[in-house]
Amino acid sequence: MEEKKTLIIYCRFNEKVSYRVPLGIAYLGSVLIKNKLPVVLRDGAFYLNWECFRKDLLKIKPKYVGLSTSSFLMHNVTEYAKQIKKVLPDSKIIMGGPHVSALGKKALDDKNIDF
Repeated sequence: MEEKKTLIIYCRFNEKVSYRVPLGIAYLGSVLIKNKLPVVLRDGAFYLNWECFRKDLLKIKPKYVGLSTSSFLMHNVTEYAKQIKKVLPDSKIIMGGPHVSALGKKALDDKNIDF
């Protein structure tokens, strides 16, 4: 039986910032680990291009992908979701973070976002 991994990404992309896993997704990851669920955390700033991201997706093969975003980074979420569905169409995409908290259901208008 294949392990159902969860990938959680903070939706920066190829940015020159301090490289660290943001606290919000670290908290989510710790809850999953505590409940013995396999999880991989990524700060999208590490991805140099979309091909690197797609290769990482194929290596991890997540069943669930959590996208964490602020309103400022929302443009990246759209592309992340598109790339995920292109490579792993059966993966479920779950969006969260300050943008979703502020806008509610309107934030989930993208057809590639499942929840």
